Amino acid sequence: MGPTRQRVKDLTNFIGTIGRDSDFISLMYTNWKVVPKQMKKRIWKFINSKFILPKSSKPWVMTGVQGAWKRYKTRIKKKHFEPYSGNIENMLANRPLKIQKSNFGN
Repeated sequence: MGPTRQRVKDLTNFIGTIGRDSDFISLMYTNWKVVPKQMKKRIWKFINSKFILPKSSKPWVMTGVQGAWKRYKTRIKKKHFEPYSGNIENMLANRPLKIQKSNFGN
């Protein structure tokens, strides 16, 4: 028996949530290729603790995490970096509170 539409939707939403969670992946990385493999393994393992997934789904899942992380990083940069023209004090003062200083630009 395959997954239901709702279960696929739940997984897709969960993947997006993980991609935006700085406890799993920092915004400080310049691109997905430099994100440590150990961090990617932790993400895969955590997602598998919530959903029973075949190993063959790993590329699809990780591409989803990567996309969510990249979109989130772009939104944060546009709203919280660019308006402050490189002034780190202003960037930190105006960062989203859910993002720790150490994950933001310190």
